[in-house]
Amino acid sequence: ALVHLAGAELNEGAITVANGGFAVLIAGAIENKGLITAKYGTIALAAGNAVRLELAGNRLIGIAVTEEAKDLVVDHQGNRVYDQIKNTGTLDAEGGRVILQAKSVEKLFQRLINTEGIIKATRLETTDGKVEFVANGPINLQGAIRATDIQVGDVPQSIVPNTIIIQKETVIEAEKTITMVATELIEINSTICAPTVNLVSQGLIDTTSPTAIIQGTNVQLQAHRFGRTNTPVNINADMISIKRLNGDIDIRQSLGIGSSIWIRGPPEGDSFGEIFYNANASQLTLEGISLFTSGDPAQNAPISARTIILKAENSIGSADRPFYFNAAILGGATAQNGSITF
Repeated sequence: ALVHLAGAELNEGAITVANGGFAVLIAGAIENKGLITAKYGTIALAAGNAVRLELAGNRLIGIAVTEEAKDLVVDHQGNRVYDQIKNTGTLDAEGGRVILQAKSVEKLFQRLINTEGIIKATRLETTDGKVEFVANGPINLQGAIRATDIQVGDVPQSIVPNTIIIQKETVIEAEKTITMVATELIEINSTICAPTVNLVSQGLIDTTSPTAIIQGTNVQLQAHRFGRTNTPVNINADMISIKRLNGDIDIRQSLGIGSSIWIRGPPEGDSFGEIFYNANASQLTLEGISLFTSGDPAQNAPISARTIILKAENSIGSADRPFYFNAAILGGATAQNGSITF
């Protein structure tokens, strides 16, 4: 079924559907202030000019915004709407799915998805749950988000936000995985926690909060730059992978602070940024075009982990800038088009 729509929709009440059923709100813009419950089922908020629903009996098997919003949207009082989807209430789909999907032309809304309330899709008995945020513009995450899996951005459908902002005092916890993809910025100002965390930004993975931690068993980060001067991206994980997109990893300074290592790139120019991580990690993987340490090794703590893996398109270290590290095992060092110097 293809639904064409416009205008704004507001829910302030309580909606409860039978186990395994679905609740769908569709409009040009949507605000939920109420409580929507669908155990083992699906809650979907879809905003745009046209939305396609795929139904099988009493089950929702697919939903997609097929046409982006193009015109200004006002609420029931005639005020301009600045968030295409806003949730200040509760969306509860334990053992099911919560889907927030929004598409609009650029700069029509300040934020395509803004959640300040509670979203829950945790495991119910033996059935996993999932929360999906899909938008082609800015996403703001606040409140509490708990699920088996949390996904922000839909790479296969090429619907990826430009920015993802996680505000301070936000709870983001997954029983299995957190995956976030952005074209410009992922900003983390609260601790996010899951066994597996995978963050990809073509631009920056950043933070403005020194207490925000990316916490998990396996943490993988890909970006052009990480953190900012004196505010590093903070990682606490057993398996850590850092891949710099389209640039070198030049370690100007590395500081041992307690059981952690603070690695810093050059403060000027096109630096990879700053990362703070636990030195007792089982495995640390660093990947970039080239890897080298340009700081004074006599004044720096070595890059440390039980196992270190180094990957470079060009070289790892050089005669005047060798790569210094401390590991029980060198799990691998690959320089596709250059030399390796330790």
